Amino acid sequence: MYAPIFVSATNTHVGKTTLSLEIAKLCKARGIKTLLAKPIETGVSAGETSDAGLFLQENLDTEAHLHLEDISFYRYVLGASPFVAARFEPHLDTLDFKEIKKKLDALQDRCDLLIVEGVGGLLVPLDAKNNILDLCVFLKMKLLLVSTDQLGMLNDVRLNQEYLNARKIPHQILINVRDKRAYYQICKPYIDHLNTALKTPILEFPEQSARLLDAILVPC
Repeated sequence: MYAPIFVSATNTHVGKTTLSLEIAKLCKARGIKTLLAKPIETGVSAGETSDAGLFLQENLDTEAHLHLEDISFYRYVLGASPFVAARFEPHLDTLDFKEIKKKLDALQDRCDLLIVEGVGGLLVPLDAKNNILDLCVFLKMKLLLVSTDQLGMLNDVRLNQEYLNARKIPHQILINVRDKRAYYQICKPYIDHLNTALKTPILEFPEQSARLLDAILVPC
């Protein structure tokens, strides 16, 4: 069994759902029974497949008896932070970290590796006191931080990196390279420079997928 992985991002719309799915497939190709979970999701629309819905489809190849409520516990219609979205649906249960952990532990018992995706970036507010990073720390999961490959990503990466280092939170940064030409021209020179001084190098996906698995797959 491997230590569970918590996937967050330097910002929204960087592809963390797609990457989570791709990483799960790569792990399965290595013979690792892998499941995905999205404990909190906002922007859920009737008739549309949500991120958790995509995870469920992938999970069913591994665990045929799973249901959406087994992998996604708090679901909101409004596409906003859970702090805001919950105010439009006050009838729903209040976020409970202990309940999330209990359900994720049960899911982890059914696989070799559990991949958990957060909502938006690290400091997205879940309620009046807690954010996504607080949940990751509470769950004691290995943090995989996904960044985009676009202009502006250097600032996002450095801000998140400085914040995590200041709080002494171990993490692996992964760049989702979708436009290789643009990334190599405007971002990669500095990432390569930054990596010369990093104990845990920033990795690029999909080119360094094998190195990524070696970095994040830690036996319990």
